[in-house]
Amino acid sequence: MGLRGMAIRGRVDGLQGRDVIGWALAEKGRKPCLITITDESGALIASGRAEHERPDLGGLSAGRRDLAFRLELPGCWQLRVFHVFANGVELPGSPLELGPGRYDGDCMIDNGALKGWVCERVPQLSEPSISIVSQHGVIVGQGQSSRDPGSAMARAAFEIELHNSCFGAGELRLSVLADGVKFTEASCLFTLQGSLDLLTPVACGGWLVAPDAPRRRLEIGIFRNDLPVARARCDQRRQDVREIYPASAAGFAAHFPMHEDAELAPARISLRLAGSPLELFNGPFLVAGGQAAILSAQRAARLAQAADLEPAEKSVMQLALQQFIAAARTGTGLAAPRQALPAVHSREHRLDIIIPVYLDVAATKDCIDSVLAHRFAAIDRVVLINDASPEPAMAALLEGYVGQPNLFLLTNERNLGFVKTVNRGFAFAGFNDVLLLNSDTIVFAGAFAELRAIAHASADIGSVTALSNDATIFSYPGPDLQHAHLSDCSWAELAETALAANADLAVEVPTAHGFCMLIKNEMLRKTGFFDERFGRGYGEENEFCARAADLGYRHVAAAGVFVQHRGSLSFQAGKQELLAPNLSLLAASHPE
Repeated sequence: MGLRGMAIRGRVDGLQGRDVIGWALAEKGRKPCLITITDESGALIASGRAEHERPDLGGLSAGRRDLAFRLELPGCWQLRVFHVFANGVELPGSPLELGPGRYDGDCMIDNGALKGWVCERVPQLSEPSISIVSQHGVIVGQGQSSRDPGSAMARAAFEIELHNSCFGAGELRLSVLADGVKFTEASCLFTLQGSLDLLTPVACGGWLVAPDAPRRRLEIGIFRNDLPVARARCDQRRQDVREIYPASAAGFAAHFPMHEDAELAPARISLRLAGSPLELFNGPFLVAGGQAAILSAQRAARLAQAADLEPAEKSVMQLALQQFIAAARTGTGLAAPRQALPAVHSREHRLDIIIPVYLDVAATKDCIDSVLAHRFAAIDRVVLINDASPEPAMAALLEGYVGQPNLFLLTNERNLGFVKTVNRGFAFAGFNDVLLLNSDTIVFAGAFAELRAIAHASADIGSVTALSNDATIFSYPGPDLQHAHLSDCSWAELAETALAANADLAVEVPTAHGFCMLIKNEMLRKTGFFDERFGRGYGEENEFCARAADLGYRHVAAAGVFVQHRGSLSFQAGKQELLAPNLSLLAASHPE
């Protein structure tokens, strides 16, 4: 957490044994900060300079790394509270309290396990139990710490294997708890690589490896119609895989009995990591012998014939089924992929608000502040993604929000561009709906609740876009009449008017707009992420929405939600009086 608006930036990271650690940087001048530690009465306990190396902080001040401090506290266990200052300014993380139930520690990810140490702020060594919780609130690891014999400090060490559900789950931010108290965090991204080479009604085989944990021996559960039928360990040596992943023995094979109705009905086969809901290889798969495949297609043809379809739609269905039946008669059956993941529904409709950040510190601050003011903090998460902003003050601004409830800060080590940055946010969201929000927008009261209500008013609605002063076809009063300001009311007043007049009103549109775009999680997982061939970004949401429409999803605009956008505004001198809106237009399409 930084010190925004002050001449000093920094943080107290905690204690390592009797050493107080952290970092500090003076905005002006290159002289290391003077660090002083006092007790509750203000008496000086220790002092020193922030002059130690911290390579991870090199981006904060023109490459300087000598920003860290480590000061020993003499007789610290007689203290209850102490304060830490840099050049006379108290740092975030100060004051620090000593006593039971207060922990410090650190950790790292190694081959699919979390390794680290923990130290309770008490004179005697304690060995707390360790729990690891993902940003989705799921426990993904548990274990017991024990005395660290390799350390000169009185601390406990731990090494806990992460649950299989961490693999293939996208980027995870892990909170590490000692006896239920969070003391540090870590991030991991375990991708999966593999191939399903064989799948029949009675057998399957292939290979699977986690490149970031190549020595991890993965185990696959095989399910038929959601009932377990076999397990397979990825422990078979395959030379073709070892040429790419030398440390891995990733091959697997499994056999299972034919189910009793195999000749008459297809079966749905799922392959999942043991204990994980993730469907591997873009499954589940529809598997059937030739006769069962033909019977299923014939039943589908009868349903299509009886359905209330247009003549052209019936023709498409009949042609597709004829081709399918012809292929089944000449082959041995089918193994067809279904949707990639099962739908996950929540009565709360949790929302991840993804804000990619690059330029304009002031506009970004206004955006984030408006989101924090109007979101539902208990269930709505804010995901800030710093795409390697070139503005030095941006990192400090974003760091200042760390510690807010349900807020996560992700930082790209290099500039990835809009599309890849958004896709990183999509992966982080897990099973939540997402709201993609530009960092030059401002949201107003009621926006999130209305967007959420519109999205879940109908199962076939896939995305919802707000109206704005500058958002192409979503601009009010029209796409060619963008405004920087109004002469007769504020944007907040206009937003209030729109919500009062047009609550629950959705207008179908051909595509969404990424400036303020709610995407239901079900559609996101079926459609996939943005196409990264769009590079820096322009038109990616149009292509994304077209793919979603092919799957039967509709895109709508929420007529009751107005979001200010500071995008490419354009004014023509002498014509501002023609741009003043008539607020009655907002209610014109809304029935009384």
